[in-house]
Amino acid sequence: SANTWMGGGCAMLAGALRRVLPGSSIVAVVMRRQWEWRPQHFAVAWRGYVVDADGAVLEATYLRRWQRLEHIYRPETDVALVPATARLRAEANLVGIVYNAAMVDRIEAALRVHLPPQGV
Repeated sequence: SANTWMGGGCAMLAGALRRVLPGSSIVAVVMRRQWEWRPQHFAVAWRGYVVDADGAVLEATYLRRWQRLEHIYRPETDVALVPATARLRAEANLVGIVYNAAMVDRIEAALRVHLPPQGV
């Protein structure tokens, strides 16, 4: 369900999506917590869209949704969509986001079952 992916499994889904969507890259939603930026969610940027368990939406729409869900009143300073760096990936575990490479392989295989043979 989407709750699983949005509740800690987002990095694994993003990893699998990056493998099946050519030209995509993993991005992180980061939020300011006092003086530090902390990763809150991982998704995939692809062809002008951000893709996660909720589907594909334009980047501006994606950030507005986060602002609304998280009650962010200063979006220009409190939330951002950035490339997923090694540091952000390492910090993800601190906020309950898990990553298991074997599971990413399984998710990728499941996604490929639903894609056309020539890919997307």
